[in-house]
Amino acid sequence: MPALLSWLLSAFGSWVGYSVVRFTAMKLFIWTLVITIVPVLFSRLIYMLIEGVMSTLNTIDGTYGVNSYLINFTGITAWFAIHLKIVEGFSLIMSAVAFRMAIRMIPFVRL
Repeated sequence: MPALLSWLLSAFGSWVGYSVVRFTAMKLFIWTLVITIVPVLFSRLIYMLIEGVMSTLNTIDGTYGVNSYLINFTGITAWFAIHLKIVEGFSLIMSAVAFRMAIRMIPFVRL
């Protein structure tokens, strides 16, 4: 009887050991896959989507043509934004809003 019990416990221990090794190997495999291969696949997928959208837009642009007034209007708008300091003003306003929100999160400070 002790030999049978010893054999059963040995078989159970081997089974648990193999299960732990199999689980560890699978976890290591999945971890390596997620760390190395999945980001590359996601970046290639995103690149393919962007490339498809851009080629479609280029096809549409080639078919209908680009209005030169639109390009000039964008340039004039950018010139006004630079010379009237609209970008810097917007940045200053957003910084003040973010500062006020940060101050409101601090307890015992009233604004």
